[in-house]
Amino acid sequence: MARSDLELSSPVAAYLRTRTVYVAQNQKRAADLDERRKANRERAEQQLAKLYDTLAVQQFMADCDDVEEWLEEKMIAAQDETYRYVTSVK
Repeated sequence: MARSDLELSSPVAAYLRTRTVYVAQNQKRAADLDERRKANRERAEQQLAKLYDTLAVQQFMADCDDVEEWLEEKMIAAQDETYRYVTSVK
């Protein structure tokens, strides 16, 4: 019985040794993946900030275009002299 315990403990010990090696490798891989994920997340947040800035500029430009059109309409209305020729308004 003692001999079979040694035979069992030897493969178990070998498994545990390889398992700890794999654990260390997996922990390193997990740490590397986590670092890459954090770097990607940071780059994505920077891109998102740029997109929001671009959106704000586009919205501002659209508002400027609207104001410019409104001013042009008011200038046309201000230059219109047809009201002076009305002889009788009822």
